[in-house]
Amino acid sequence: PFSQHQEVFTAEEKITVTKNWITSLDWFTAKSFASANFHYFEGGRMTDLSSDIDWRRSLMVGFTPNDTFSSILTDNTWSGSRFSIAEDSIQTTAGIGVATDFTFFELLDLFVGGRTDHVDASSYQPARMFLRNGNGGESTASVVKGSDHDYSFSTSLTYRAPFGLRPYISYADNASLLVNASTGSVTQGNVAANLLARTELKEAGIKSTLLKGKLFSTLAAYRQTRKSFDPTDGDGGLSSTLGEGIELEVRWIVNNKLSFLAGGNWSKNIYLPGSSGTVTTDARFFGFPDVVDANGKVVIPAEAFGYGGRLSTIIPAEQGNTIYSEVEGFPHRVLNLTSTYSPIKGIDLRWTVYHQGAYSTDRLKLINVPEATAHDAGVTWSNEQWEIRFNITNVFDKLYFNRGAAYWVSPRIPRSYELAVKRFF
Repeated sequence: PFSQHQEVFTAEEKITVTKNWITSLDWFTAKSFASANFHYFEGGRMTDLSSDIDWRRSLMVGFTPNDTFSSILTDNTWSGSRFSIAEDSIQTTAGIGVATDFTFFELLDLFVGGRTDHVDASSYQPARMFLRNGNGGESTASVVKGSDHDYSFSTSLTYRAPFGLRPYISYADNASLLVNASTGSVTQGNVAANLLARTELKEAGIKSTLLKGKLFSTLAAYRQTRKSFDPTDGDGGLSSTLGEGIELEVRWIVNNKLSFLAGGNWSKNIYLPGSSGTVTTDARFFGFPDVVDANGKVVIPAEAFGYGGRLSTIIPAEQGNTIYSEVEGFPHRVLNLTSTYSPIKGIDLRWTVYHQGAYSTDRLKLINVPEATAHDAGVTWSNEQWEIRFNITNVFDKLYFNRGAAYWVSPRIPRSYELAVKRFF
């Protein structure tokens, strides 16, 4: 990324032992495995921005003169761009777990497993870091150390029903290390607050294999609670989210020339009570009015009371189940259908239809993205020595959007072409 330096070293050792249990019962089988692992991490990043936005160029626009600017990678002085984020941490994690898969009467499968993990971590902040979100001064060097330990377990029950049907139910309650998604490092606030957070998953569904293996489908309903670390929330805190949804996938091999793959996801994610969050918006949202003259002409727009910029506020942890509870940036439905057709040997034709529902890109629901449908296509020719692949992304040049790096929207890639040629030796 622009103006960012990352350096990571990691090493891991894992030992697994398996055991097939032999009993005199012909209706019962069991297989167990135990695993112990040790993981070492050292590294982090340095950047001149207060978040990992980096002002990447727009793919719709391309290169502009603004793509060239002073960077900490070339000039880390006051005449250049001072670094304002520096995360350098060391973590050691050790864990051990045991799981067993039981089979009863070749009809019922029961999987039970559990593990425990212990983590030690230290996080270092160097001196002379520019306090962009503070008083504009420089930081002093500091080190924070901490440790944490927790357990994880999961269980799943599957019934081998007739006609290739496999209904199942699963439950898992796991501990996970809260790290930076970019580098894997931990912040000082994270070390001081919580290194490990819990994730709970409840899932039930049914899988099937029909038409002599030509039709495969899976339908699942899930409910998942997750915790994530929010370093912008004062000294650091945990925010909890609840996700519920239904997932569907169908694969149908009609014959050796034609096949279909379809999928769908209908979901909703909310912040649970006890989760706060910092949001930004303009002065108009906070109730500042336009200043108008006697003729109703706007003399001073409402946004001027925020100096033309963004104001911030905190949605309190006690906000409960309100319109601001929904996690931003996720469509309520995502559907796709891909068909593949091979008219003759060596030629494959593909067509994909993708649909996403409407959603808000910010928690205050000020920026709303409409639903959209896009199409992709491709053709591949191959033999024993050559493969030529030609793809068209967004065939009809549909303008639709993702959530951007911040609260604004980011356009998806316009119609584009890809040609790839491979030669096998």
